[in-house]
Amino acid sequence: PGLKITVLASDALVALPGEGVDVAIRYGFKEDSGLVATRLGSSDRLVVASPGYLRAHGRPSRPGDLATHRALAWMRHERPFTRWVLSREGEVEAVDVAPDLVGDGALVRSWALEGRGVAYKSRIDVAHDLRAGTLVPVLPGWSGDEVPVVAVMPAGRLGSSRVKALVAHLRPRFAALAATARDGRPPVG
Repeated sequence: PGLKITVLASDALVALPGEGVDVAIRYGFKEDSGLVATRLGSSDRLVVASPGYLRAHGRPSRPGDLATHRALAWMRHERPFTRWVLSREGEVEAVDVAPDLVGDGALVRSWALEGRGVAYKSRIDVAHDLRAGTLVPVLPGWSGDEVPVVAVMPAGRLGSSRVKALVAHLRPRFAALAATARDGRPPVG
């Protein structure tokens, strides 16, 4: 009760202590960052596109075919993330894409929804779009790497009652979101 939350949405790695941020939600975590992390859940990645894009440009049959499609890439460590690794039943293929458009995760999702290309996105980021049919898996049966979703904070903030309460509130919600994103059902609660 009484907790006030300000949300800053960005793919940029904000310097938490310097920006007065108590907690950041991130995919993955670098152990040597001087911060502490607590796992909230995880999500695999997959290649998605709009049905309109696939009608106009065809559906790839293998990951290597992605190299001939319009790729939409997000930034990772100040560079476009262009190595998409996909697996299916023990088979692994890595594809280096040459992106046509590069932006933050929200822009990449928006461009994919507009039919501008194929995107390698976290399943929980596009779960609603997959359920609605506005985005579809490009390579059914193939999935990308599994990435942890973590709450990251300066070491001193982990003991804060407001941070503990927020993490305790988020953990079951991220777990439920990841589970429903995998099986395609709408989230509960």
